[in-house]
Order: sequence, then C-alpha cells, then structure tokens
Amino acid sequence: MAIALKHAHPNYYPNILPELMGFGLALAAYFTPVIGLAIYAIPLSIRILQKERVMGEHFANY
Repeated sequence: MAIALKHAHPNYYPNILPELMGFGLALAAYFTPVIGLAIYAIPLSIRILQKERVMGEHFANY
C-alpha cells in the first residue's frame, strides 16, 4: 500500500493491520489474511486520503 502521506497514521499500521492478520491466523485461515488485507487496503487508503484532505482544509500547518 504505497500512499504518499504527510503524517503517519499510527493506529492503522501497528494496530489494525496486525489485528486482521492475527485473527485469520488464529483461526488457521492462512489465505484469509492475505485476501482480507488486500481488500481492506482499498477502503483504508480511501479513508486515510480523505482524512488527510479534511485535516489540510481545517488546519493550516497540517
């Protein structure tokens, strides 16, 4: 997921993504995390880009 971001989004990368991977692995669904993360990357990248845009509109130094 190569997205040019101005700021890091620490909640997504060390928390949500490993949680999704761990859930699939804990249930021995080894292909589910790969497919699930690929599908989840689409709305996640849209959400991050929208958040970047809105923060840039409301805060001058963001």
